[in-house]
Amino acid sequence: MGGSMHHKPLDHMMRDGRLARVGEADPTIVDLFVVARQLWRGKWIIAASTLIAVALGGYYAFGLAQETYRSTATIVLDTREEMVVDLQSVVGRLGAGETQLNTEVEVLQSRGLAAQVVDQLDLINDPVFNGRLAPPTGLAAFEGQVRNLFDGLFGQEDAPLVMEDTGEMNAQIRFDVTRSLMQKVTVRNVPTTYLFHVTVESSDPRKSALVANTLVELYIRDQIQTKFNATEQATDWLSGRVAELGSELAAAEQAVADFNTSKTLVSTATLAAQETHLKELRATIAAQEDRGISNDLTALKAEEARLARAVQRGGEDQLEVQQLAREVQAVRVLYEYFLGRLKEATAQQGIQRADSRILSPAITPSHPASPQKARILALCLTFGVILGSALVLVRGLFSRGFSTPHDLAAATGLRVFGAVPKIPVKGRARVLRYLLDRPTSAVAEAVRGLRTSIEFTAPGAFVQVIGVTSAHPDEGKTTAALALAHSFGALGRRVLYIEGDLRRRVLGEYFPHMRERGLVALLEGNATPEDVIVKAHNGFAADLLPGDAYHGSPADLLAMRRFGELIDDLRRRYDIIILDTPPLLAVPDARIMLQDVDRVLLGVEWSRTNKEAVAEALERIDDIPPSSIGLFLSRINPKKMRAYAGRRGYDNWMTGKGIVR
Repeated sequence: MGGSMHHKPLDHMMRDGRLARVGEADPTIVDLFVVARQLWRGKWIIAASTLIAVALGGYYAFGLAQETYRSTATIVLDTREEMVVDLQSVVGRLGAGETQLNTEVEVLQSRGLAAQVVDQLDLINDPVFNGRLAPPTGLAAFEGQVRNLFDGLFGQEDAPLVMEDTGEMNAQIRFDVTRSLMQKVTVRNVPTTYLFHVTVESSDPRKSALVANTLVELYIRDQIQTKFNATEQATDWLSGRVAELGSELAAAEQAVADFNTSKTLVSTATLAAQETHLKELRATIAAQEDRGISNDLTALKAEEARLARAVQRGGEDQLEVQQLAREVQAVRVLYEYFLGRLKEATAQQGIQRADSRILSPAITPSHPASPQKARILALCLTFGVILGSALVLVRGLFSRGFSTPHDLAAATGLRVFGAVPKIPVKGRARVLRYLLDRPTSAVAEAVRGLRTSIEFTAPGAFVQVIGVTSAHPDEGKTTAALALAHSFGALGRRVLYIEGDLRRRVLGEYFPHMRERGLVALLEGNATPEDVIVKAHNGFAADLLPGDAYHGSPADLLAMRRFGELIDDLRRRYDIIILDTPPLLAVPDARIMLQDVDRVLLGVEWSRTNKEAVAEALERIDDIPPSSIGLFLSRINPKKMRAYAGRRGYDNWMTGKGIVR
């Protein structure tokens, strides 16, 4: 290894010689600055989400949503007992309890009352309430057009008409229209009051007011009609009852008269005198019986028997006439009571008053109640911002890649030497041509910055052999290694690029007609460096040592000390050696090769190589001092990089001034 470099220690990230905390953070700490920066990075996502949400909301509010108008009539439940005449009401008034208030709400929303409104306003023939009469709109209209188009294309015959029962169909239509009206009616009782707000919503402002007023008028009329019907029923019943009682009274009075005619009634005084005379006679009979006077005793007993019979008959007649008189009186009392109630009911038929009255009728609204376009747009704007922010944060939460060199340095604790943009061409030969033909491009500038970082981060140390590796294949490692070799060579130094990946040789795609022999031939002793090294040509400023086919295990070949001896020999020939190794996580070859380099450069593909892969790759080379390891981001997107790191930070990375220590 080459000289050591000053570097922030990695003790806090190492455990038992292995990297243990790459990419980990304390889950209990939320860095608001990081969140804000992440939101700023995703500002275009947030803006797009907001724009889409507002556009959809505007399309709904101004295009799809049907304007509806609300009109409200207010009625009050009158619980005062006001008597127009001083009569006892046959039909009682409503109470004022909560149960009664809830009952009135249900009455106002009842199907029966709605059906009366449908009939009175002929809503069956109104397309606002009868959906069968309304022309299709929105999706239904589109479906109808498509259906008609297909019917026309394929010549589909009209379906045969099916005759339906007119009565059943009309009943169903009336039922549907009534249900539609009920869905447009809202009744609300104002808390702690006897007020009811009856609101009707429809697409026609005039009809919303008309229906609301008609509904409350029918409700009040129904209350009056209900009372009138109850009074009428009571009057009919009372009339019949009075007639019955009149007949009963007449019959009772006639019975008294007939009794008086058929009987010879004695007066009460006469009956009392007879009873007194009977007592005296009985006393005389008792006295004579004691003295043994038989002649007078017989006549006295005969008189006693006659008088006793007369008193008995007189008493019975008196009892019967009293009973008849009581019956007459009882019937007369009932008759007079029902006759009085009949007169009261008859008088009340013309003065019935509803329990409710209209406090304020509904008026035709001048502005639609819905859609509330401003509110819809505001809600969509808020929803779009929230959704976009959530998408950005979730993307950041599940993103396992690195977006800035600062993030990479913070996660690993290692130096990040630079960031190399993605070359905007396809094909490895074109990539090389781009590097050679555009020495002032952003890519060339970034490679020069990477070269500068390598040279000036180790004062006093000698960096000659640089191993370039990555965690996975296809992360821009080889392109960066070739560009770095060319950049060093452009300074007039003797530079050698070694293709160390013997399993996946791609150097021939950059340089056509590449030699078939190379590194393997040198390691096996079948060739000398002069035989296999390709000298700099065609504008490329470094020599090339290609890899060649090897049928055994490259790891076994590299494990021999011949590779180290070869590197030592090449050190004497060249100022800078760029060793392009295989990916660390793919094969063990790179771990062997990197033991003989002065500086390890680990390429991390921008926003693609995940944190776990970087951690595992660094674990594979945990025997190399951290001060000898440097990182760089490859294939970055310059525009997005500016959004993440800021323009000034991006420019620093392009010029080699942005090293994170």
